Amino acid sequence: MASLGTPARALRHEIVSWGIVYYAFPVLNPQITAATGWPAGATTAVFSLALVISALAGIRVGRILDRRGPRAVMTIGSGLDTAADKGKHGGRPPVITDDMLHTVLRRRAGGESVEQIQPDLIIPTGKRKGQNPSVASIYWALAEHAKREAYPEAIAAAHDDFAAMNNGAVPEPALEQRP
Repeated sequence: MASLGTPARALRHEIVSWGIVYYAFPVLNPQITAATGWPAGATTAVFSLALVISALAGIRVGRILDRRGPRAVMTIGSGLDTAADKGKHGGRPPVITDDMLHTVLRRRAGGESVEQIQPDLIIPTGKRKGQNPSVASIYWALAEHAKREAYPEAIAAAHDDFAAMNNGAVPEPALEQRP
């Protein structure tokens, strides 16, 4: 009779790993909302949506694993990771233009909420031309703007490093000088 030690150990590790990932969100959510400016309900909704997408993707990935084995899944994953490393992230292009972001920032400074501003914004180009952007898209654009404003030197350094890498140079790591 085969020992159940190894499968039981693997199962225990899987449960602990999933628990760490799943239960880290409520612990980190206050820091996420503080850093992005998103309300807690929005971050929780995004996390819930990510879980649903993960579950739906898991069905498809499981079928590929059953039909073709792990090599196809690993090859696809590696290809997507390589594309991401090269800055090719897929997904929809941003629908919030600089003019729209300026309008949102100006009106928020005047005390309006994103939910009040959203119906007045119109997407100017693309597949959703003439429609309103989602509230999540506006919050995303605000978070990206805040990140750019908070770390302008880091953004400039990243752009310089990327340009150097495209020209074949490998940038040296920046070492902090400690007093």
